[in-house]
Amino acid sequence: MNGLPVGPHKVSDSQSRNQYFDDLERWGFDIAYNAYYAFKYDDLVGKFKESYIEFVKEAHRRGFPACIQIQSTVCAGDRVGISEAQYHLDNTPDKWSDTGFFASFASQAWKDYLKELTTLFVNDYGFDYVVYEEPMFRVDIPGTKDRFYERFIKEYPDIKYPESQRGNS
Repeated sequence: MNGLPVGPHKVSDSQSRNQYFDDLERWGFDIAYNAYYAFKYDDLVGKFKESYIEFVKEAHRRGFPACIQIQSTVCAGDRVGISEAQYHLDNTPDKWSDTGFFASFASQAWKDYLKELTTLFVNDYGFDYVVYEEPMFRVDIPGTKDRFYERFIKEYPDIKYPESQRGNS
């Protein structure tokens, strides 16, 4: 495996890329590991594109497979709207920036976007593997605006959806 995950901005020039791969070889890791940190799509296919592609080329040149890590619920909010967020029981979305949020596990739009990202990284940028970072369930009980609620009441119509959270006593 590899203890050296890196983002495209950290290996955007040949010197920093060479340093990354020199360290990879020196420490005996066997997979070149890059990451997608919920960048806006225009940045992904714009300013970061060359960095990702050159990273893959260098990995392959040195005989390593190239892996891309995608955060499984962290959304920039530019291609998938806030309606697909994880919502707390009081129906406030869990946001990490002005436009960024944590996507609902039940959001089909988010799943479709993850598939689009996977296709881009594998087919267009040449990555050999995709790893989805651990999912972050940011809310204890999803609110009624969360896509999870819709799915729950459809799947379990005879079970009352929780309206509050019991305290730990």
